Amino acid sequence: MWNSDLAPRPMTLDEFAPMVGQTMLADCEPQPVEIQLTSARPLPNHGVVERPPFILIFRTPPEIVLVAGIYPMKCGEWGPDLVYIEEVASPDLKDKGHFYQAVFN
Repeated sequence: MWNSDLAPRPMTLDEFAPMVGQTMLADCEPQPVEIQLTSARPLPNHGVVERPPFILIFRTPPEIVLVAGIYPMKCGEWGPDLVYIEEVASPDLKDKGHFYQAVFN
């Protein structure tokens, strides 16, 4: 388990865009789970916010299912940071993996 004193912090699309295609580690019980960042893209900005909103899409293999929640994640030198994910429908019905989104708005 990583540092239990982690607190949420503002994150930007620019932090995640270079990590698309890379595997991150999500701190889960009983052991960390590999979760691939498959997409990082901007969302329409319909309000006045300090940073533009964005969405991340992650994928786990078919045998790994995560419940919606906040996970400490890290990738290389990035993190650990807290990311809330929830499962979404697969963009490709032939892909048997599980997909998750994290929306930052």
